Amino acid sequence: MRKKFFFLFLILISIFTFSEEEINLKNYVKKRAEYSAEEIYNSIEFYSYKYKVPLELVIAVMEVESNFNPFVVSKTGAIGLMQLMENTAKELNVNPRLINDNIKGGVLYLQECLKRNNGDIGLALASYNAGNGAVNKYDSVPPYQETQLYIQKVIDIYNSLSKDKYIFNNIEFTNKEEILFDNNI
Repeated sequence: MRKKFFFLFLILISIFTFSEEEINLKNYVKKRAEYSAEEIYNSIEFYSYKYKVPLELVIAVMEVESNFNPFVVSKTGAIGLMQLMENTAKELNVNPRLINDNIKGGVLYLQECLKRNNGDIGLALASYNAGNGAVNKYDSVPPYQETQLYIQKVIDIYNSLSKDKYIFNNIEFTNKEEILFDNNI
């Protein structure tokens, strides 16, 4: 009788015991999931200040791009909080799978888009979303519905967060000078 209970006990243990690999994966996921909003915010704040991109704009882009999910991957392959493509990340010398690098790369890329478009947020967002080639081709915001909706979503969030308003359709931005950058950064 004791042998039966012993074997039953061993079977139950084997059913409810995780392998070492499963435990490591659980710990990995747990560590990633515990990455705090405060740490993400501190990184956004640091890189937006360092690269002179409005903090509110970075937050608005991040919300629309990933809804603050550091592990999201789009159907086109864009990765992380700022939805960086592999090639873009490589050009920016960042690893898009690392949260801090993803934020750094996204802010750097946003800065480049702003510089290319002389501080015009609408055009910069169009470049961020559809690519600089599309903006150059149309010499304005491309007529893509997805891009136009993207810009409007980001601008709405930006306007709700910022004291400096930028109206997308009327191109009214009250503090454009602050977004024109020193090329030495």
